[in-house]
Amino acid sequence: MLKKLLVIFICVLVSAAAFGQQQQRRSVRLEVQPAQRSFSSSTYRPPVRMHSRTPKKSTVKAAAAYVPQAPGVLQINLLDRTRPAWFVTTGVIPKGSTVFAYVVPPGDTYLSLGPLVVDEDIPPGRSFALPSLADVGTFWPAGVNTYDVVVEINGVSMHCAADFTTGGQRNYDDLGVVVPLIYGWSEDISKRHIQLTIQGEFTDDPVSLVLEDLAVPDHAISKNGNVVVVDLSQVPGLALDRYQNLLLTVAQGGWADTRVFTHVPFNPNNYDPAPALE
Repeated sequence: MLKKLLVIFICVLVSAAAFGQQQQRRSVRLEVQPAQRSFSSSTYRPPVRMHSRTPKKSTVKAAAAYVPQAPGVLQINLLDRTRPAWFVTTGVIPKGSTVFAYVVPPGDTYLSLGPLVVDEDIPPGRSFALPSLADVGTFWPAGVNTYDVVVEINGVSMHCAADFTTGGQRNYDDLGVVVPLIYGWSEDISKRHIQLTIQGEFTDDPVSLVLEDLAVPDHAISKNGNVVVVDLSQVPGLALDRYQNLLLTVAQGGWADTRVFTHVPFNPNNYDPAPALE
């Protein structure tokens, strides 16, 4: 019996090590500034929709042109009760920029948070922690909840939002206007590079993509219709030799979708490792 318990204990340690080989998030901590009325805080209104996080596909372009994609993506992982939501930077947010966050419950109201004033340049791959609403409780209204982050750079407001449902589920008709939307993925090797192929529903807008808090460079992303291909061997800091779970987030036109992606390593003799982080 003791031997059996020892084996189980060792297996648990090995499992924890395997899933613990993920890079520590590089979180951004900024002080909340006194409320100042700016374009974002005075005229911007976060999306308030019961069933979809985007307009119908025919109007997605116009919406993206009005409030363009921010240099960051919204990540939501409701399986993590301690910290289900993050805003992860995909580009530089320069010193002096302002960051606002909005929490939008079902209905026609919202909560405005911030502003945060950036006191130094923030590079890609940094995470802002968002309020935890994973366990909203019995009294929370049923419908679609939205997180929305607005970044104001040199007077220009950009945003990225993501959502989840409470007290119900989206059906086929509801999903018809939800873009981007990740269906599934597969990995293979091509010319010694590991390729991640993502199937889903995508628009013609440029793709922003992160793996956990690793920002994928634009040159490592290609899109053909409803297929996005990522050259994982060109993602700085990605440990391709580790079996690990990573939050995979695709953002387009100010909206994001996230899935828990499991990377299973290939034979290291058959591919080139990803470059190190600078």
